[in-house]
Amino acid sequence: MTINEKQDEIVEEFDLFDDLLDKTQYIIDLGKKLPPLPDSLHVPENLIPGCQSKVWLNSELNGEMVHFEADAEPTAQISRGLVSLLIRVLSDQKPGEVAQSDLYFIERIGLSNLVTSRRAGGMASMIQRMKSFAQTNAGYPMNATIMSETELKEQVVMALKTVYDPEIPVDVYELGLIYEIKIFPVNNVYVLMTLTSPSCPSAGEIPGEIEQAVRNVEGVNDVSVELTFDPPYTSDMM
Repeated sequence: MTINEKQDEIVEEFDLFDDLLDKTQYIIDLGKKLPPLPDSLHVPENLIPGCQSKVWLNSELNGEMVHFEADAEPTAQISRGLVSLLIRVLSDQKPGEVAQSDLYFIERIGLSNLVTSRRAGGMASMIQRMKSFAQTNAGYPMNATIMSETELKEQVVMALKTVYDPEIPVDVYELGLIYEIKIFPVNNVYVLMTLTSPSCPSAGEIPGEIEQAVRNVEGVNDVSVELTFDPPYTSDMM
């Protein structure tokens, strides 16, 4: 099966569950089926940084395919489930296809609502490790720049500061129009914003300018901008 066929299969499986607890339990059940790594592979170089619990990922080149296997602490049931999903999608595929893969299943099964930001960051580190290995064996660089969530958020803020309200000589970030910035795996940016008033004459322009500015940040995979007026904007938000 191709990477996208595997992703579609996972999406169909998660569509069977309406309740978030049921989806979480399914992730745990998948983790229980993950074959353990031999003790010889529980080495520091296989540890994934940024994970809430210890996760080991071993990467190998098997003929023309990259092969991944992983393990986690016995108590890290959700982490085991998350890495098992990634292995299911990316293992035993050609390096170039792994390096360029768009892991859309993460958003479609609603993982951002199922895991904590710490676990999401750990999952991003797992993907980074797998894609970096594939990149090296594919013989060409990845399209996206690899950086931490903190670094990427800093770059997003800098990009937002280049967008100005046309009526007030202040950028949208300092003006207080940005309510929230979230980074989801992998390098998908969510921006919750407002306007000075619902009747703002630039209501049809500023959100698009914000989206384009963030999309231009090197390393960003995708951008979602949501407009809200709750709570209403006041000058105290500057």
